[in-house]
Amino acid sequence: MTQRRSSGRRDRSIESTAVNRRKFMAASAGLLAGSSTLLNSWKPALAAKKTTDSVYGKITVTEIESHRISLPYQDWIHYQLQHYYGPTERTIYVAHTNVGLVGQATPSTHGF
Repeated sequence: MTQRRSSGRRDRSIESTAVNRRKFMAASAGLLAGSSTLLNSWKPALAAKKTTDSVYGKITVTEIESHRISLPYQDWIHYQLQHYYGPTERTIYVAHTNVGLVGQATPSTHGF
């Protein structure tokens, strides 16, 4: 349903929100082209995984350790540092694999 303004022209705001076939096909073609580019960027990583699997066998994580560490403050300044800067506690994760590899990680507090 189109609405007419006082000047006799049709209001196309309702028609412009509808998805037509041409726009849908153009968006679908762009999505397919983008996904093929994304797949091509993963090819080196997949090749490296295949090489690693052939040399070491399939690597799986067997154990993850979690260590919470903190910096002890001196008693005379402990309250001020905890109050103004917050606790200086960190968590360190240690991952062990079935082939003897060990990796360490610290989660980011900045979100990236």
